[in-house]
Amino acid sequence: ALLSEVFQTPQQAEPQLNLEGGGIISNGEGLCGMTEASLLELGLSGAGEEQWASFLQTIGCRTLARLPELPSEATGHADMLAQFLSPYQVAIAVPTDDSPPDVSEALLGARLALTQAAEAHGQALEFVELPLVNREELYYSYVNGLRTPSHYFVPSYSAVEPAVQALVHRRLEQALAGVRVIGVDSDEMIENGGAIHCVTLGLKHPLLPRLDRASGRGTGASKL
Repeated sequence: ALLSEVFQTPQQAEPQLNLEGGGIISNGEGLCGMTEASLLELGLSGAGEEQWASFLQTIGCRTLARLPELPSEATGHADMLAQFLSPYQVAIAVPTDDSPPDVSEALLGARLALTQAAEAHGQALEFVELPLVNREELYYSYVNGLRTPSHYFVPSYSAVEPAVQALVHRRLEQALAGVRVIGVDSDEMIENGGAIHCVTLGLKHPLLPRLDRASGRGTGASKL
């Protein structure tokens, strides 16, 4: 309700969906990804055609990649596995040399699911490979970041070797020409079940002057 007031747009009521922000990734052009764990929580794992079509319409997706979740990862979120950097570019988590076989299998499965969904959607994807590090039952995901027009905010972890983080920054800088890559301390976030994308919400909407209710005049651009 507050966002509809800020953006001066109608508020549209939708069926109640307990869908967490980290549970879905989207390229902004109708291609999305969710894990089987998130779909199961929504009661959609075995949804019929009509229910499935209604769900996709509700969340604004035409094609949905059904991704495996990471083994023993508490959230089951898609943004631990992959994140769209642009409509055609995906940061994808890849295994390291010491990744367990089941983790490697889940990561390869996520990439395959995105590739196949993109093909069904009528496009190809470019993958930017970022290592997923596993330490003491925690997954340190670097795809759990946030893209803005001029910056990309990527997690930084004290438990991960500096060489790995340098590699992540280098690959992102190469993929995102002209975009500044900023590391953000995410130690506390990841221990609480997420990282940067999990605690942010991306909105693509022009900010309009907000009307002063008393005078009916604009008060300048609204900010969130």
